[in-house]
Amino acid sequence: FIEQLQAKELPFGGFLVNRVIEPPRADLDPVALPSHGPLPPDRWRAVLATLFQAAELRRRQAADHAAAIRALREAGPPDAPCWSIPDQARDLHDLRGLASLGPYLPDVGVV
Repeated sequence: FIEQLQAKELPFGGFLVNRVIEPPRADLDPVALPSHGPLPPDRWRAVLATLFQAAELRRRQAADHAAAIRALREAGPPDAPCWSIPDQARDLHDLRGLASLGPYLPDVGVV
């Protein structure tokens, strides 16, 4: 893609990576979680196991995304900026949703 831009003498402004999975904000501590809950013990253990599996899956996905972004940056110009937009909790279908991405985008001075 960058080569095509260069061939057409178009500028390359940087990378904008969308729907980036971020790691969980905190590790689940099995000691801090209640050993019993509102369900029968075997079902409660299954719920806790699912929570741990989901957190581990998210950690792996976040690591994969981080590795892919590193590879992208290494393949591009060394000084190219890179902006990441975290995966959103919902799909964006309107201007309000698009506007919610503003904090993740570069300020290019467009009014």
